[in-house]
Formats: sequence, structure tokens, C-alpha cells
Amino acid sequence: MELHITRFGTKIAVKDGIFELSWFDDNQTLQKESHSPLKVKSLWIQDGTLITVSAHLLALQHGIDVALLDQYGMPLARMYGFELHTTPSVQKAQVIVSVGPHAVTFVKNWTATKLQNQADFLEKLKSRRDNQKQTLLQTRSGEILKLKKQIQALDGKKMKEVAETLRGLEGAAGQMFFQTLSDVLPEEYRFDGRSRMPARDPFNAFLNYGFAILYGKTEQALLLAGVNPYIGFLHRDGYRLKNTGLAAASCKSHKWNRKNTSHDIERQIRMYTWVIYDISKNRTRQRIAKRCKFYGLVRVQKSVFLGKMKGKWLKRMYNELSQSINQRTDRIFIVPISTGNFDRIMQAGAPPPILESLDDVKTKFLN
Repeated sequence: MELHITRFGTKIAVKDGIFELSWFDDNQTLQKESHSPLKVKSLWIQDGTLITVSAHLLALQHGIDVALLDQYGMPLARMYGFELHTTPSVQKAQVIVSVGPHAVTFVKNWTATKLQNQADFLEKLKSRRDNQKQTLLQTRSGEILKLKKQIQALDGKKMKEVAETLRGLEGAAGQMFFQTLSDVLPEEYRFDGRSRMPARDPFNAFLNYGFAILYGKTEQALLLAGVNPYIGFLHRDGYRLKNTGLAAASCKSHKWNRKNTSHDIERQIRMYTWVIYDISKNRTRQRIAKRCKFYGLVRVQKSVFLGKMKGKWLKRMYNELSQSINQRTDRIFIVPISTGNFDRIMQAGAPPPILESLDDVKTKFLN
């Protein structure tokens, strides 16, 4: 689960080993909710949120990504522990790829795809144009595809050998694309090339607005993925000269070592898990209940918890709970069942309201 905390004044603390979120709603009533660290993948914290040191440490202990965002949702910082994080490995791979022979292949593919999209868009515009404009669109689309072939034919082992030629071909295609758009627009909406700050016409004003939104979302996604958008491939390194496609390059060049065995697959599958206990002492019973909540289970009845758990946590929970009870007087049952068998459960009467919270939630916003 990804937790996005955007509500001003929200406090993130730790209670009984789990995250506790508290905030005042619109009626100034204090609200609270808890989340197991085993269920949280990342914490996105916006300006105006209070997070305790213990909550930071709990996140670091469980490898939870903590990103600090400004009031507009743009990532400004990320919290790391002293242990090795994947982000340095990803960015190291970026640098290695950007100066090696793979960079030429990547950039040629990115640029060729861009030109193909431009040509396809011009072809799409033919359906609602007269014969003269259809002929123009067909001609310009073919010329852009010829430039694409020239890009694909470039030969070089490093970017510096082909960068100037590639940028020239890309620029020629872009100029042709936007000139064609202007030529097929009604007379009052035509424009003379791209203009940015400021835009000289309504078309460029709308285009700049759309690109700004796309730019912000792309940059945000790259930063949150641990990718450095300032490492140049086709253009030089630096701010506002970022290159799209860096995430793809990093993923292809960064090798993830995952064993593809049935055992590891089983450990990653979430199964419904019942925990049922009969414990004589109140203190022990309370401790068991707290640990069940830590593992992300929810209470169905006084001595019954239910939730979805990965197989790798079942053994750990069993060892922990079994060591907490009196083996002569107390008993605990941990019953994992598949989703198919869970759906076949028959019940009578009012269903427990907490069953709705058992569904896997990928992202949750608190605003």
C-alpha cells in the first residue's frame, strides 16, 4: 500500500509497533487509523504533516520508502537509512549506460518512437480534412518517416559520435510536424512555429500548458522511482534538460536478482489467514492482539483475527505468538486458506463490517 498524506496537520506516530495516523476532520473531531508496517510500501508526506522520529525509524527498519513532497506534490527529498538502498544502484546504472554503447541504441529507439508517433498523428488527422489537406498530411507523414529511417541508420559506439546529427534530424522532424499542424488548422488558429516563454499564440499557449502538466508528472514519477532525471543521454546534464525514457533505461540496465522458484512465488502470495486463540491471562491476550494488528490482521471477534498475509510472514508470526503463550494452558490456531476457499465460506446473520477492509488497497490518500 502507498500512503499519501496530504491533509494539513496530520500526525504520524507509532503505537504498539504499527503506524498510527491522527488528524482532525472538518468537524474538529479527532480521527485515528492504524497501518501495519508490513502492509505499507511507501509514505508520501506533503508539507504540513508531522512525523515522529519513531515513525521514521519504523519505516527505515521495514524498508518503507519515505518521500517528502512540497505543497504541490513535487518530491523534494527522500529518507534513507545507512543500509544500501536501490536508488544508488539505479543511478549508477544510469551513468554507466549514458556513456556506453547502449546509450546510442536507447536514444535512437526513443527518438524513432517519437517520430513514429508524430507520423501516426498526422495520419489520424486525415479522416476529417479535405483532399488538399489529406495530401499534405500524407506527404509530411512520409517525410517524417524518412527522417526516422535516417535516425535508425546512424552508426556509432558513443553518443558524442551521433548526437549532433541525431539532434538535427529530431529538430527537422519537429519543425515539420508543428508546421503541418498549423497548415491544417483554420486560418484564425494558425501559428508560426513553437514559442514557449511566452507563447505568441493561443495554440502554443495550450500546448505549453499541457506539456507543463506532463513534464511535472513525468519528473515526479522519475524521482519517486529513484531515477535521476538530470543525467543526460541525448542532451547535456542539468536542470530542465531532462530526458524522457530514463526510467526505461534504468530498468533495462539494472539487474534484479530474483529467484524464479515455486518456493519464492509461494512466499509472495497473499493468503487469507485466521488467527484464533484461547488465552487465560489478560496481559498475554492483549499482547497477542497487538501482534496480530502488527501483522495487518483485523479483529472479527474477541479472540479471532483475520487478514491477508504473505506466506513468508506466517512462519515468523507463528514462532512469535507461540513463544508468547503458556504452552500448557493456552492455545493458538493459525489457519491460512486460499482466496477460492475463502469465497466459499458460508455465514448467517450480519457480516462483520471489517471484511470490507481486507481487500488489498494499492494506494490510499488522506486529504
